[in-house]
Amino acid sequence: MKSGTIYPALHRLEAEGWLRSWSEDVDSSAVGRPPRRLYAITPTGLAAAEAALKPFREAPKPTAKVRFA
Repeated sequence: MKSGTIYPALHRLEAEGWLRSWSEDVDSSAVGRPPRRLYAITPTGLAAAEAALKPFREAPKPTAKVRFA
């Protein structure tokens, strides 16, 4: 994914309180790259994710009866 795709989504989730973020504490010259931005899900985000996934985790209900001869 391009950075223009994922970062706006991460920023929206952080604004909603579903994620928290912080900058990696590294010496950029020692590791040869800029510090990374790290993300973690918050309790609010976890509850929202569980609620959104609940319908998919439930056992499917049969839609037709099967007869055995």
